[in-house]
Amino acid sequence: MSNLHPADVLGELKARIADLKELADIEHAKLCAMGTGEYEGETFRAVVKIGAIAKRVSPELVRELLSPEDVELVTVDSVSDVVRVNAKTGKRKRA
Repeated sequence: MSNLHPADVLGELKARIADLKELADIEHAKLCAMGTGEYEGETFRAVVKIGAIAKRVSPELVRELLSPEDVELVTVDSVSDVVRVNAKTGKRKRA
């Protein structure tokens, strides 16, 4: 069991996740550079679709086209817990 404060543990984990995200972004770019297709690795398979279009509702247009009352009618509240952890020194600590 660790004697570290939960804020310190969470901060360390988030720093490690950020490092892994950087590495994942590099590999993601490599796959995109290969173009649209299906690629087989030793353990994983990647399906790449360049320029794929995802439909989504534009919040800006909804506010522009509907009255504030109508926007309120189609708006739902969501509840979430938010925890932000930052290094005290202002620098991200590397794992």
